[in-house]
Amino acid sequence: MRLAEGIFNLLKQLNVWSGEVYSLPSSPIVCREDRVTFLNAEHSGLFLTEMKSGTVVSAGERIGSIVDPLTGAVFSEVVSPVDGFLFTIRAYPIVYEGSLMARIYNFDEIEKE
Repeated sequence: MRLAEGIFNLLKQLNVWSGEVYSLPSSPIVCREDRVTFLNAEHSGLFLTEMKSGTVVSAGERIGSIVDPLTGAVFSEVVSPVDGFLFTIRAYPIVYEGSLMARIYNFDEIEKE
């Protein structure tokens, strides 16, 4: 749906579409690598997430856990180390030690500018 809205907004801006558009596009958040926190797996196992991308998270908030696929025992809890915007979360649950699980745009860095 967002893609279609974006196309119609662009067509309206180019004077190709004269119909109504449902919403004005919001200003994009442009991320620089130095403002992104990467969450990597501390253990191999199944990453069970409790959040979706596009969520605002607080430092210390639980994002999910890594569990043993056979017993369900929790190897580690995955928590956000920063306040920010969770813009990427792993869709495929199998992780190995060091696998990227999530990326968070750090709000603390924004406020310093």
